[in-house]
Amino acid sequence: MAGEVKALPKEAVPDRSALAESRARIYRTLSIAYARPADEQLLKMLRFWGALETEIPGAALPATMKRGLKRLTVWLEKHGFQSAQITALDVEFTRIFRGLSRTNSPPPPYESVYGETGLIFGPSTDLVLQEYRRFQLKGQANEPPDHISLELDFMRFLCEQESQAWGEEEEGRGWLKDEFSFLEEHMAGWIPTLCENIRKFDTTGFYSALSEVTEGWIICDRAIIRGLMDH
Repeated sequence: MAGEVKALPKEAVPDRSALAESRARIYRTLSIAYARPADEQLLKMLRFWGALETEIPGAALPATMKRGLKRLTVWLEKHGFQSAQITALDVEFTRIFRGLSRTNSPPPPYESVYGETGLIFGPSTDLVLQEYRRFQLKGQANEPPDHISLELDFMRFLCEQESQAWGEEEEGRGWLKDEFSFLEEHMAGWIPTLCENIRKFDTTGFYSALSEVTEGWIICDRAIIRGLMDH
C-alpha cells in the first residue's frame, strides 16, 4: 500500500490494552462522521484529534493523515460550531454520501460499489455480513452491512474486544488477527479510492480533510496491528 508507515519497533510497543482503547476511539469517531451529517458533538470530538500522535506510538503518522488533521484543525479554528456551517455540512454530507448524481457526487460509500460489481448488495456485502454474524452482530436493518460507517464501527468493536482480552496474551493476539484480516480483506481494498473520490467532490474542505485522516488511519493502523502481531 502506498505511503505505508513502518511497523512498530519492539521498544515502542506500549500498554496494548490502552492502545486498543485509543484505536477504538478513532474508529468510533470516524464511524460517526460517515454515518450522519456533522453536528456540534462530532466537531467537538474532532477538536481533540490534534493530540493523536501522543496516543499512537512508533513512527510518525502517515503524511496523508497529518495533512488531514492539520486541515481539520484549521477548519475548526475558522468556523467553530456556527449553525450556518453545520447546515452547510449537512447539505454537503447529503450530496457526497447520499447523492445520486454521477456528475455531482461520488459513488456511494459501500464496499460492493467499489468492488466487484459496482452495485450495492454485491458479493462483498454478504462476506461482510458473515463477518458480523461470526461475532453475533447484526449491523443496521436500514443500511447494507458494507457501508463505510458500519465497517469502521466493526473495527471499533474488534479493538474494544482486544482491549479487554489482553489479560490473556493469546486471546489478545486472536483479536489482532481478526482486525488485520478484516482490514486487509475489506477496508484497505476500497476505502482509499472512496477517500480520493470525496476529495474530488467536496466543496467545504471539511470532508476532504476527513478523507485524508481516514485514508491515513487505514495505513497507520495496518502497521500498528502488524507490529503488535510481530512482538
